Amino acid sequence: MNRILTIFFSGLVVFFLNCEKNNDEVTDNGNTKDGGNSEGTSITKMVHLGLLTTLDELNIVKENQNIEPWKSELAALKASASGNLNYTMKGPFPNISRTGSGETSNLTGWAAHGKDATACYVQALLGYITGDTKYTQNAINIINSWSNTLVSM
Repeated sequence: MNRILTIFFSGLVVFFLNCEKNNDEVTDNGNTKDGGNSEGTSITKMVHLGLLTTLDELNIVKENQNIEPWKSELAALKASASGNLNYTMKGPFPNISRTGSGETSNLTGWAAHGKDATACYVQALLGYITGDTKYTQNAINIINSWSNTLVSM
């Protein structure tokens, strides 16, 4: 699961970087709103294949959080290291890597990134499902810390 969440977290970074590059709105005559020509520019809707849950699925859990089996599963998620309200970040680091193997391994910050990505996702889920903004704030803090520090992957 850590690998999936790391991919998800990395995908969000790529998604936001792409949104920043492709944010010109094109008018009906093919020009951008600032008057430039949009020739060679295509606007497409982003569909992220790595999302683990849909809003409908989250709402089912939210509506049923006080009945089984959702109640005990939610309690287990809250009791996990990633779901703990007192989660302590393992990073952030300016550079992370997972290259090499054995003695040439360069795993600088990779495990920390994965653990923080997992915690960010779990805290965000718990914030939405329970309505407790402490979880949401934890997720925001993790994203802000990494986004203000990470330079290369």
